[in-house]
Amino acid sequence: MQGVQELFDTAVQLFQLGNYQQAGVVCEKILNIQPQHIDTLHLLGLVHFQEKRFDKSLHFFFQALNVDDKNAGVYLSLGNALNAIGKVEDAIQCFTVAIKLNPRLVEAHVNLATLFSEKNQIDQAISCLQTALRINPQLFHAHYYLGNCYLKLGKAEQALNHYVHAMQVNPRISDPQFYFQMGNACRKVKKFQEAAEAYQKAIKLHPNFSEAYNNLGSTLRSLGKLEEGVRCYLKALEIAPNDAQYHFNLANAYKEDKKNEQAFYHYHQAVRLNPNFYQAYYNLGKAYADELQLEKGLKYYLKAATINPKMIAAWNNAGYLYQALGKIDKAMECFNKALEIEPNHVEVRWNRSILNLMKGNYREAWDDYELRWQRGTMVPRNFPQPVWDGSVIKDQTLFIYAEQGIGDTIQFVRFIPYVKERVGKVILECLPALKPLLKQLKDVDQVIALGDPIPEFDQQIAIMSLARVMKTTVETIPQNVPYLFPDSGVQEKFQEMVPLPEDKLKIGFVWKGNPKFPSNHLRSCKPENFLTLLELEDVYLYSLQKGEAEKEFEGKFPSDRVFNLSPHLADFRDTAAAISLLDMVITVDTSVAHLAGAMGKPLWLLLAFAADWRWMLNREDNPWYPTARLFRQPVHQDWESVFKRVKKELKKVISHHTPAQVKKIAH
Repeated sequence: MQGVQELFDTAVQLFQLGNYQQAGVVCEKILNIQPQHIDTLHLLGLVHFQEKRFDKSLHFFFQALNVDDKNAGVYLSLGNALNAIGKVEDAIQCFTVAIKLNPRLVEAHVNLATLFSEKNQIDQAISCLQTALRINPQLFHAHYYLGNCYLKLGKAEQALNHYVHAMQVNPRISDPQFYFQMGNACRKVKKFQEAAEAYQKAIKLHPNFSEAYNNLGSTLRSLGKLEEGVRCYLKALEIAPNDAQYHFNLANAYKEDKKNEQAFYHYHQAVRLNPNFYQAYYNLGKAYADELQLEKGLKYYLKAATINPKMIAAWNNAGYLYQALGKIDKAMECFNKALEIEPNHVEVRWNRSILNLMKGNYREAWDDYELRWQRGTMVPRNFPQPVWDGSVIKDQTLFIYAEQGIGDTIQFVRFIPYVKERVGKVILECLPALKPLLKQLKDVDQVIALGDPIPEFDQQIAIMSLARVMKTTVETIPQNVPYLFPDSGVQEKFQEMVPLPEDKLKIGFVWKGNPKFPSNHLRSCKPENFLTLLELEDVYLYSLQKGEAEKEFEGKFPSDRVFNLSPHLADFRDTAAAISLLDMVITVDTSVAHLAGAMGKPLWLLLAFAADWRWMLNREDNPWYPTARLFRQPVHQDWESVFKRVKKELKKVISHHTPAQVKKIAH
């Protein structure tokens, strides 16, 4: 007959082989012989635990503790059983007692860390795992779980270090979740190739691991492998077709690939599956806005903001679309809501400044407008000299540097005579194409081109900050037009070269602005639009178009009614001379418009529905350029209506006045 110890050894062997039923039978035999045999009580509890009979396992663990309440191993097993039935706090207490009884019981430290992590008490979890590693530095699970904890804290580099240690301890890891987490850590630190390899290992171990396919798709996109990324997203959706996040990611990939129809479909699937998916609503808004479906874009931005009222980007973009739709007060409401969340948000305050400028609220606008340097779209000029605050410095030199576009410089050089009243010497830096023209400014002591050596100076200011320094309002805009003039020598050259029929109304025209301007496609029209003006017999057109768009002139206009000045315009001194010989200029919003306005030439300005701030709102005149007359689109992208009106008004001018009188009445 076997003794108790032999029976117990047999039970242990059966348990280790996974033969829990037979192990339990042997344990019962032992307890019939020796009811207080603590190791058998503990083992029988483990048998029931493995077979998920948790109530019975708890019964035997408690019996074991009745025999010996100082047994750390039993407290460890009891904690596991209590955790299995959802009694987490009791389990934590048991693991804590086990550690107190046996501080080197590493499994208790690891299990306690797991529960702390689940409760999002990450610092406590890390402390437990670090203790476990001090006891056994080669503990795989401690390194693994530490990696997970650090990843939760956003410390991906530290997480990755522990995942690497875990692999060194156990090179033959078969847990797909481990490789998934390692891939996540690699992505966070932008080790995209390593991340892709980790996700692929996870998928090899678990072919239906949809999350791994999803994250692999995002990683491949980061590696520039867009098509492969799409295939991964599609595989993830094949496994889990109702996962909103997978639809969202696939939509983003299709949007990046300019497959907008597919992108819209999957964004809509994402919000159908998760009606509170505000990021998907936001991206839907952006996708529709990019397609110039502004009303739809606005709808989805507002939906995102309704679900997540703290989403500044949604309020900001909704405000931007309200502005584009001409609903200025609604736009301001959105910007103000965003600023309630973050009062110093740079982009929102910048957008608010544009609204205030459009409305003519210049006093409220200029401080916010200074934030243009913090938006990330312009590189500040970090001079050691102080920024001029408008004070009188008659014994000092002021350096004024141009910024943004050529038109901006032309518009704001009007302030220089007033600056000169307060400073001793003025140096003006501008783009090279403007230098020959601006050298005529009598209140500028020296004009240099961007890239030229900068002379010594005492204080400095960006040219568009002059309005703020001068405390400019709509009523106090300098009315010194004209303030730019043609060079007489260049003017004579053009007089000899250019046909100037006296019986025709000579009109300069431009159809396209600077392609680097973000909304250039909206403010530009087609050269063919101007053909309608040739239906008026008394009109002669002169193309002042420059840049890549010059090529669009070829073959579109009759040579006996239209002269192409573009090849003869080397810089803006040439353009000014050419304009001076014409009766008027009709142009979209571009630098030529500013030049014609600054010269006091009759200017008919063709504006997109959502025009730039300086043209203000709902008016046909403009305080910056008194000789300008504004023609606005009634709806987005409706140039046809604009040109019909221009033709109608031009016909009136021609029928009632001689070309010599046009200058007086065209504006």
